[in-house]
Order: sequence, then structure tokens, then C-alpha cells
Amino acid sequence: MLSQIEREASVPTISTLWKIASGLQIPLSSLLQEPERRMQKVVPNRPVEAEEGRMKAWLLFPFDPNTGTEIWRVSLEPGCVHSSPPHAGGTEETILLEQGTLVMTAGDSQEMLEDLQALRFMADVDHSYQAGGHGCRFMNIIQYHG
Repeated sequence: MLSQIEREASVPTISTLWKIASGLQIPLSSLLQEPERRMQKVVPNRPVEAEEGRMKAWLLFPFDPNTGTEIWRVSLEPGCVHSSPPHAGGTEETILLEQGTLVMTAGDSQEMLEDLQALRFMADVDHSYQAGGHGCRFMNIIQYHG
């Protein structure tokens, strides 16, 4: 029977799956889940726009409850400022600036980033992103803890 299942020549019943799971000492649900992907390619589609179209954000990887993470690619036109209210307590953001200059403000702290610099900050306070005179492009990794 196992060889038929492996060759996809037979569709197992729930009771057969239960016996296999019991024999392997694993939860039955683990046999019913999609296989974990070792690699996942993303082709960004239409961006979310804000600030009258001066900010564009592409969701590359939506929120993953296993890691508590989502990943965005963001583009700000020259001088564009985007303000964000606090996220849930313990949330961190990591900014990986690809091109341009970006002034990040989080609460009372402020940092200026230039090409290829990175910044991590606690995002459970008011925070803002301000593009320099030539605009900027960055990756934003948001990690929700807790």
C-alpha cells in the first residue's frame, strides 16, 4: 500500500493516513500540510500608493505567522514624507537603503541613511520616512514580536 501511495497510484483514506502517522509518531496534520518550500520567488505586482502617489510600496512577502515578519520594497519620490503611527508593542523595523538618502525618525530619535546603509529601530512609536532630494528606494522588514 505504501508504495502505491508513493507512486501516486492510490489515494489513501484517512484511516490509512492515521495508521502511517501513528507508526511514524507524527501528528496526522503533518501529512496533510503543503510541503515547505525551500525557495520562493516573488514577482511584485501593483504597488500600494500613499502620499498622493509619491510613495509606492510593493508587498514582497505578506505577514508570516510562523516568523512574525513581512517584507516590503518602498520607493519615495524626492522630498516625500510618510508618517506611520506606532505598531504593536515590541515591533521592529529594519530598513535596507538601496539608493538615495532617507531620514528616519522614530519617537525622539532621528538618523540619516545614505546609499547601502541600514537601520533597525523599534516601531512601536510614531515614526516617519523622509526622502532626500533625489528620492530613495529601500527594503522594509517588519518583525512583529509578542
